[in-house]
Amino acid sequence: MDKKKIKVKPVKEENNLKEKKKMSRFGKLYIATAICTVCVCVVALAFTTKISDSALKQAEKMAVSIPTAAPIDSLIKEPVNLVPIEPIKTPEPKPLPERSIEPVSEPDQVESVETGLFKKNEKIKLVMPTEGDILNECSLDKLKKSKTLGDWRTHNGVDIKADMSDAVNAAASGTIVLSEYDSQMGYIVKIEHEGGYETVYANLASNEMAEVGRKINAGECLGAVGDSAVFEKLEEGHLHFELKKDGKYINPMEYMQ
Repeated sequence: MDKKKIKVKPVKEENNLKEKKKMSRFGKLYIATAICTVCVCVVALAFTTKISDSALKQAEKMAVSIPTAAPIDSLIKEPVNLVPIEPIKTPEPKPLPERSIEPVSEPDQVESVETGLFKKNEKIKLVMPTEGDILNECSLDKLKKSKTLGDWRTHNGVDIKADMSDAVNAAASGTIVLSEYDSQMGYIVKIEHEGGYETVYANLASNEMAEVGRKINAGECLGAVGDSAVFEKLEEGHLHFELKKDGKYINPMEYMQ
């Protein structure tokens, strides 16, 4: 039996053949890609050119011609006559009339001042309107509880302890300006004194002895202690006494002799 000889190709030659086949495939792929790229560019260029031509044609259609401005003088048919403005004349100031200034003569003697003006600054001197101890002191800036009303309030005068029918005298000389019955403080009498002072006497038995307009001296009787003050019914028997200066309440005990 004849043995056939088998030809074995070397490994190196097989590898070379495979490389050549690969290179031929890649070459074909590169050529096809280049052809496609060229075609795309040609199509894009043609499309862009067409858009540009249409845009130019559209712009030519929409172009607006701007007319040349005509001179202003040609628009005015008739000439305008300008009236000259005359300047305003300022009136000349009138001279002020001359006034003679008379010298002020100094008085040879100073005029005398009324003696009554000095009395306004004098401090009044009071005497006790009735004899007795002080039950409730004057409280102008502090609240005190009222036994009758049960609330807290200021006390504008002093309550002087006294029995019913005890005499009430004027604390200073003056003129009776008020004599009446008050719904809160009962029978009251008001005396006006010099220097803007006033004294008030309340919770009296009556006002029969105090006639308005009557001149009264310090220590002179004007009535009697009573029980007529409704707002102080629960207090002990007393005279309610007040002092005012220019309409304002002040503490009468500071002016007692």
